[in-house]
Amino acid sequence: MENQNNIKNDENNLPNHNNKQSQGFLDNILSKDTKQNKLFLKWIFGLSTAILAGILWLAFKGFMLYLQIKKIEKASSGSDMMGGLGAIGDAGTSIMGILQTISNVHIIFKFGTILLIITLILAYLKMRKENEVNSFIKINYLSAVGVSLIGILEIVKVDKYMNMLKNPLTVGMSMMNNQQEIPNPNPKLWIFFSVLFLILSIISTVTNYFKVFKDKDFEISDVQTSLKDAKEKYNKLNSKQKKKIGIAITGIVGVLALYYISVNFIFLASVDFGKAYAVSVTGNSEEASISWNTKYDYYNKLKEKTNDKKAQKEIEFLDNGEISIEYPRDKHFKNGDTVTVDFTYNKDLAKKLKIRPKNTKVKVKIEGLPKIAKEINEVKDLKTFITKLAQARLENIYDNAAFYNISNLANDFTIMPNIYYKKDESGHLILKYFYASNSMGTEIIAVRVSNIILDKNNNIVSYNDNNQTEKNLYEKYSSIPELEATMNSEGYTLLN
Repeated sequence: MENQNNIKNDENNLPNHNNKQSQGFLDNILSKDTKQNKLFLKWIFGLSTAILAGILWLAFKGFMLYLQIKKIEKASSGSDMMGGLGAIGDAGTSIMGILQTISNVHIIFKFGTILLIITLILAYLKMRKENEVNSFIKINYLSAVGVSLIGILEIVKVDKYMNMLKNPLTVGMSMMNNQQEIPNPNPKLWIFFSVLFLILSIISTVTNYFKVFKDKDFEISDVQTSLKDAKEKYNKLNSKQKKKIGIAITGIVGVLALYYISVNFIFLASVDFGKAYAVSVTGNSEEASISWNTKYDYYNKLKEKTNDKKAQKEIEFLDNGEISIEYPRDKHFKNGDTVTVDFTYNKDLAKKLKIRPKNTKVKVKIEGLPKIAKEINEVKDLKTFITKLAQARLENIYDNAAFYNISNLANDFTIMPNIYYKKDESGHLILKYFYASNSMGTEIIAVRVSNIILDKNNNIVSYNDNNQTEKNLYEKYSSIPELEATMNSEGYTLLN
């Protein structure tokens, strides 16, 4: 019986023995960190330093990437095609190298973040075991936790972009097959998290450095104490010393403000829309339309200044500024009207390129446009013009007949002296003249003249004439009395 009880006791002790083994493994790891060697703090410092170095290296490579992209833009807009292609090829090779470096640094971030998280967990467990959990809320640990959290975001979000850079065709086809949209990052959000990542990495690196090598804590209360001490020291200064400090601070703020104002408001590249574009008016005095065109003499001179940064900024703005014009398009302009034309452009691009647009409002006085004839007495030599127009039509008929070997037309057509006029529903002058064919009995054909445009001397410069109706039928009469009766019924008047 005693032996059986001993066996049962041994069996009951097995789980406890296994727990002790697992606990022993963790305790063995935790025991490696002591207050003397500060192993976990050294790991946190080293990993934070590596991540900070990676961020700074990425910032440098990002700047180089920007320079290469600008190089491609400059080469593609140059006049030397072969040189431009060579520069684009070199820049493309550099860009691929930079992207490969970014991919390598991303791998460092992934492993660095994972190791940092493991180290922080171990440090927390060690503190909990020693009842020192309050130490984990110190700034050196909290900043490292912040680096870890943003590192996790970097791993999750950036991985898909890294895959696209490595295998753009494969990823693109896969996304199309699965009907997924191509990821569209928010630049402002990425900038915010990148800056936060950098700040937290600096804080973690610096605070853990002082904790490991200087045995000194940096806490929020220390910052508050430092500010309080600085305030007390300032209050102990005499008025002259305070005045000097005030002047120095004012000077620094003034220099910074002057720099900001100069860069953003004074020393800007000006784009004069009055020099770059010409506003033109076309049409007639009642239906004028407004358009704008590039002044290529000005544009080409800018493009030739390849070493002038301001000129190249102007070219980029003129090419990509989404420039157009606005004016009251629903209004029918006529001679004597003044129209204000507003040039519109991409304000975000102008701000980015430090461009100051000038003369974006242009006042255009509409004058000298041809006018539509409304009265017979305002048309110079109207009857003579219509007679010549009728003769030209007959000559065209005879020329066509000769071309098709149709004979005996010399006496077949005659121009009739009857010319009628009236105003259409818009008040514009309309005329009709007639010619007769005698080959198969009397047949009188009408020709309608409309949309008569006059120059400033009241000479006819353009018109529409047609001997067919809207249904492509000839307007024919069998006798003069029939013609006269129809003209009277339609409101036409005989031109004397």
